[in-house]
Amino acid sequence: MCPAILKVLLVGAAVCAVAAASMAADPWVAAGSARDGYAITATVDHADGLYKAGERVVFTIHLTRNDQAVAQGEVGYEVIGNGAIDVKKGTAPLGPNGATVAIEHKGPICLTLVAKYKVDGMNVILYKAGAVVDPYQLRPCVSEPEDFDAFWAEQKKKLAALPMNAKLTPVPNDPTANAYPGPEVESFDVQADCLGGAPLSGYLSRPKNAKPKSLPATIHFHSAGVHSSDLKLTTALAKGNQLGMDINAHGIPNGRPEAYYTNLAYTTLRSYGDIGLESWETSYLLGMYLRIMRSIEFLASQPEWDGKTIIAEGTSQGGGQALIAAGLDARVTLFSAGCPTFCNLAASSVGQAAGFPFGLRKLNPKELATVRYFDACYHIKRAKAAGVFRVGVIDEVCWPAGMFAAYNLLPGKKFLVTAPTTHSPWCSPDAANKAQAKDQEFFRALRTEELKR
Repeated sequence: MCPAILKVLLVGAAVCAVAAASMAADPWVAAGSARDGYAITATVDHADGLYKAGERVVFTIHLTRNDQAVAQGEVGYEVIGNGAIDVKKGTAPLGPNGATVAIEHKGPICLTLVAKYKVDGMNVILYKAGAVVDPYQLRPCVSEPEDFDAFWAEQKKKLAALPMNAKLTPVPNDPTANAYPGPEVESFDVQADCLGGAPLSGYLSRPKNAKPKSLPATIHFHSAGVHSSDLKLTTALAKGNQLGMDINAHGIPNGRPEAYYTNLAYTTLRSYGDIGLESWETSYLLGMYLRIMRSIEFLASQPEWDGKTIIAEGTSQGGGQALIAAGLDARVTLFSAGCPTFCNLAASSVGQAAGFPFGLRKLNPKELATVRYFDACYHIKRAKAAGVFRVGVIDEVCWPAGMFAAYNLLPGKKFLVTAPTTHSPWCSPDAANKAQAKDQEFFRALRTEELKR
C-alpha cells in the first residue's frame, strides 16, 4: 500500500491535531495529568501526525484550570527523538490559543513532545504528544549479521532433526465456564518436544468431526509476562470454524493456579529477556523463537489444516512473536501485530531506544552481537505474509521508530494503524479501543481475502 493511502489511515490521540474548541468533546484526545484543578494537553498540527523531511512540525500545548484556559504564564517542554535524542527543550509563553513549539527536522525520526507545568513550584503535571518525520524511511539502526540466513537455516535444520513427539491431552469442556464452546468443539493441551530448554506448550481447539484439509489455522501469541495458554481464546477460534491454537511463550505447563505463574515471574523467569544474552547459544530468545517455529510446524501437521492458511496474531510481545513467525515460516500467510516487540533491538548502540525487552539499557558488545539475530526487523523483511501493524507513536515500551522500521521492511501487502496503545500512559481508553478496532477491520478484510484464495 502506498504511503499516500496510508496517511489517510493513520489516526491516534497522540498524533491527532484537534482544534482547541473541540478538544474536550473529541474522544481521541486523552486527558492530561492534573493537580489542584490544573490540566495539560497537547496536539500537533497535522491530522495524521506525519510530516515530510524538513517540514515544520507545530505542537500546541493547552493548560487549563477548572476547565478554563490559562492564557498567561509559560509551560516547559522537551522534544525527544527516537526515545533518547535531545532535539529541543525550553519554555513557551501561553496565550489565548495555548503555547506553540515548532520544529523542523530532516528526518526520519519519531518525535515525542513532553509538556510540563509546575503547579506549586514543586509538583509537575505532564502530557506527551507525538509526530513522525519521514516515517517511511525509518530503518533499523544496525545492519543485520552477514550470516543471518545461514544462522537460522542451521537452527531450522537442528529443530527438524528433533521429532515433535506431540502429546495431545483432551481438555473437558466445562458447561459452567463463561466461554463454554458447546459439544461441537474439542480442545487439547499440547506438549511437544523442542530445543532451547523447554517444550512447546499450548492449547489446541477444533470443531468436532472436522474433515481433513478443511480448516484454516490461527495461532495466538502472548504479551510479556508469565501466563498459562488461553483455552477460551482457542475455543472461540474453533467455534469460528478454525484450528485455534494459543501457546505460552515459555514452554511451561498450562492450567495451573495463578500463584504458580506469579512465582515463576518473580524467580526463574524474572527478566527472562536478559537471560544468557552474551551468546546466541544461551540466549533465552533462542528457545522462545524455536517454540514459535515448532508451533507452526505442529499446526501444519494437523490433518484438518487446509494446507493454505496460517494466521499469526498477538499484541506487544505477542505481536513481536507474530512477526517472527511470519519471518521464519513461509506457511504463515497473514498476521496482526499490535505494538510489536523485538524491533530495532540494537538501537541503544547508537544512543536510541530499542524495543522491549531492552529499551534504553546499554548492551555490551557480546549482547549487541546476540540481539542482531533476534531482531524482528530482519525477520519480517523475509516474510511472505500480508499483515497489519498497530503502532503507538508515544509508546514507551515498544518504541515507534523500531516498529516503523519493521513495517517498512515487510515486502508484501500491509496496513498500518497509528495510535497510542496500552504501552502509553497518555492514552485514553477510547483512543486505544478505536485504534484496535481499526486494526481488526483491516485484519478481517485481509483474512476474508485470504480465505477466498
